[in-house]
Amino acid sequence: MARKILITGGEGQLGKALQRGLSEKFKLLSTSRKTPSGEINNQKIQKMDLTDKNNISDILISFNIRTHLN
Repeated sequence: MARKILITGGEGQLGKALQRGLSEKFKLLSTSRKTPSGEINNQKIQKMDLTDKNNISDILISFNIRTHLN
């Protein structure tokens, strides 16, 4: 099973570089605080608000990561 990596700031310069460099070896979940403008290396970028605990939990659950945010 491929290891999973969460990238916050997926539409920034560092986030884009990480996606390009890691997409072949890892399962990536890229997020952005603003509405995503597209995909990088066929990876969708999801909108995530780091100030919204429920939004974070929903995103992590959709990526099949167990959370302890309650």
